[in-house]
Amino acid sequence: MSVCKDRKGQDKLLHICVAFCIAALFGSLLAHIPPHNEWTTAIVAFIVALLVGIGKEIRDSREKGNHFCVWDIVADIIGAVLGSGVAWLAAHFITRTL
Repeated sequence: MSVCKDRKGQDKLLHICVAFCIAALFGSLLAHIPPHNEWTTAIVAFIVALLVGIGKEIRDSREKGNHFCVWDIVADIIGAVLGSGVAWLAAHFITRTL
């Protein structure tokens, strides 16, 4: 198994955007499920987005000519953190309107 040394690959921005969308959308949907706790919603959204990114990298590492890229995971973490902020806000405002 080879490890990626490409810190500035073209797909890093895509990883950030996809992880952001997963965390923001999943978290916003999760925020509607009681008890509407902001931190729980944000943490679960972050974990889901990160697990999707890790799963993709594991799948990539099993493909011929591809590899596991730790820098893609770093990009996924950045996107998941930003998206979980949106999830936190969604839960916060849902709680305030109920």
